[in-house]
Amino acid sequence: MLLHEERSPTDTVGKVLKTLYAKLAASGSTLSVGGDQVDPADISNPDALLPVFIFETEKVYRYVNPKSDMGVLFRDEPSSFLGKTVDLDASPHATSEIVCYAVEAFLDIYQNTPRNEQNFVPIDSKIEEFREKFHLQAVTTPPVF
Repeated sequence: MLLHEERSPTDTVGKVLKTLYAKLAASGSTLSVGGDQVDPADISNPDALLPVFIFETEKVYRYVNPKSDMGVLFRDEPSSFLGKTVDLDASPHATSEIVCYAVEAFLDIYQNTPRNEQNFVPIDSKIEEFREKFHLQAVTTPPVF
């Protein structure tokens, strides 16, 4: 009998952010994209919004450690929402370290982005910044997963 299930760092970080978001959304405002509420499952999905939050995680990490990076891989994935997917499995950093930076980056977005009139936290500007960094075209339809 296994005492624990092995998870990849990508899966672990995604699940932590999904759980954090679900708890925050239950007690206050939710994230939105294009005016629509973000489903918690999209936060943890490497083919949906997880790349945006890991991109922000990398920025937080580089702020603290300007001569290093997290070893995050962003790969082309035409079928994904952003045209990119994220992979943390090759990172030389411990999963717990990545989780700490990811939670910091997520909370920074959640707590410091102004709410809109529906009390949502719009993350459209973070998505646009991600697209600009990777020279991606804007998506005109919302993701369907």
